[in-house]
Amino acid sequence: MAPRKLVALARYRLRFMLQELDLSAGETVIGRSVGCHLTLEDPLVSRRHARIVVRDDGASIQDLSSRNGLYVQGQAVQGSRELMDEDRIRIGKQELVFSVIPSGTALPAVCRTTGFLCHCARCGVPYAVESSQCPSCGCADRREEDTLTGSGEPRTWSVELSVEVLKRAILLERWNDVEFVLRRVKDNVEALVAASVLVDRAPLGALAEQVAAVCVKLGDGLWARWLLTMYACLEMVPPASATIELARLPESERLALSVIAERALNSVRDRSRILVEDEAALLRLRG
Repeated sequence: MAPRKLVALARYRLRFMLQELDLSAGETVIGRSVGCHLTLEDPLVSRRHARIVVRDDGASIQDLSSRNGLYVQGQAVQGSRELMDEDRIRIGKQELVFSVIPSGTALPAVCRTTGFLCHCARCGVPYAVESSQCPSCGCADRREEDTLTGSGEPRTWSVELSVEVLKRAILLERWNDVEFVLRRVKDNVEALVAASVLVDRAPLGALAEQVAAVCVKLGDGLWARWLLTMYACLEMVPPASATIELARLPESERLALSVIAERALNSVRDRSRILVEDEAALLRLRG
């Protein structure tokens, strides 16, 4: 089906990581700098990478002489390009979807993002500062001193945020989005490991639980094999809650995981840093 043409008085939005961001009239700059309207934490994103200009009769996107280029619908943008409904915008490793909301469509207001995150005061989950309450527990209080910015440095909070998005995608059974988020969090975790950044056990454990849920739901241990490999590299083991879930996989998948699980166990056994219940759960993968 041909894309809809832009119409006057329409509203425009960007969809990014299952969130929708309103585009106001005028200029929206996207880049790695915290001074941008939308800040993307990605080393492949330039400080000022691109800008979207919203006019009365439509919207266009322009490459701001970025190092790694700007792509719309898989095509490199030279200069500027008019945007159409459902255009996919690629900036660094990030994919954003531009959408047109016809005039008169009733939608809840969505604030324009600054790319800043804060921590919920109750449960500690990170979320966009523009949100009125935590998407996890509904608490409106936040720890302002823990406000996080997209500085371009690898940060463990990116894993936390990906886990929250992953939970929502699984709940909605949006498996294409699940795959997209898993690829993104894979890049995040591997970047942390490559940069020798200490990965907190709590967000990694939460990720392990979600990966296990996806694998069991799909009957495929592919993502679990990657996860256990990362745990072995970090000389850690996943929590029992995740491994017990993985033990529900078909026997062929479970046996493939048992080899990697043994590697993870061997990485920590000599250091006495493994909980008894975590070790017992890993051993269950053997059948």
